[in-house]
Formats: sequence, C-alpha cells, structure tokens
Amino acid sequence: MDDLTAEASQGHNPLLHIECHGDAQEGLEFSNGSTLEWQALHGKLVELNQTMGLNLVVSIAACYGGYLADRRGSFDKCGWFGLVAPTEEVGPHELLQGFREFYRIFFQELDAGIALRGLKKLKLSEGEWMSELAEAYFQNVTYGFVVQHCSPAALKRKVAEQLKRLRGEGAFISSAQVKVKQVELYRKFLLGENFNNYFMVAQHPQNAQRFAPTKLRIMKALEELRALHGYSI
Repeated sequence: MDDLTAEASQGHNPLLHIECHGDAQEGLEFSNGSTLEWQALHGKLVELNQTMGLNLVVSIAACYGGYLADRRGSFDKCGWFGLVAPTEEVGPHELLQGFREFYRIFFQELDAGIALRGLKKLKLSEGEWMSELAEAYFQNVTYGFVVQHCSPAALKRKVAEQLKRLRGEGAFISSAQVKVKQVELYRKFLLGENFNNYFMVAQHPQNAQRFAPTKLRIMKALEELRALHGYSI
C-alpha cells in the first residue's frame, strides 16, 4: 500500500484489487496467517486515495469485504471513489462471476459508476454486493445523522442538555436561542466542515466543484426531510 501511494505521487493511478480471505471481525486474512483490521486498511486507503485526488477504485475479493464500509455515521476522509466487495461469506464461483462482470463493464465503459450499478444487480447466496460510490456513502451517512440527531425529539433533548450546561456556566440564554445555534452548528458541520473533510477539499480544491452536485442533492433531500417530517436542519 505504501509503495502504491509512492507511485501515485508520481502520477500513477492504480485500480486496487485485493484477493484473500476475510473475516467480519479480524479484517483481511493473508496466506501467512497475518491479518489487517478493517480500520487499519481504511487508513491506508485514505492515504492512497488522497494522493490520487479521490479517484481510487477498490475491489475486495474476500468474504465480508463490504465490512470495510460498515462505518455508517463515520465522517472520516474518503477511502475510495468506488468500492466493490461482498458483504458476507461468499464462494469462489460467486467472486469470479461478480468481478468478471464488474471488470467487463468497467473496461468497456471506463466508468466506475456504471460498473458498480451493473454488479449490484447480481445476486449472492448470502448478503449482497457492496457496490458504492463515495458520493452515495456520504449522502447515506449524512441522512443517517439527520434522522438520528435532528428529529424534533432529538433536538429537544440536545437543546435541554446545552441549556443546562450554559446556564450552569452563568450564561443568560433562552431555549429558542440555543435551538437556533444548534441547528446552525449542524448545518455548518454537515455540509461545511464535514463535506470539505470527507472530499479532501483542502488537499484538492477542485473537489469542491467536482462534488458540488452531491452537496446540492443532499441540500434538497434535507429540505424535504424538514418539510415532511419536521427535522431541524
């Protein structure tokens, strides 16, 4: 992985294919008995993906490879532009069929999104294909955060906690003022600091424009949540 990152810094853009055993808890399992935990693998992928300007496509031909993306709620820097892997235990024939189809479409269309959507249609005996672009992952994590933290009930609890803390510090502030500040904080976090961090805008300023449609799409989705369900965002 370090060698690939060094090569990428010289202008090479690898497509990373990992083929080994996999375990839901242990991560990747190699022929010499060593393992690499999913979180450690993610850290290395972030380094490589950042060097490549967020253009890394990762395919994991290993059982439970989709656990790499089982980090819903995490707003770390993006570890890939596109990820393809089975979510559960999988047979060799299923891996062969799936990746044969994925690479057939990918090299024919030269479009990771089309290839990932094509693979998603294939069925597995257990689980499914984790076939996802970075934008979709970010949108899902953002949506999950809003559902969990920005509902009327959740926001009411948060405001009560903040109000108690602030008044304990001697601040003269109303619950309405705390609510306004908390909603502003959530908005700044989700589509400001968090967006820039995930899509590595500081390292690659062009990504702000590149992923602007994603931000706009999420903003519209949040507006719908606010209108239909009263989410404060």
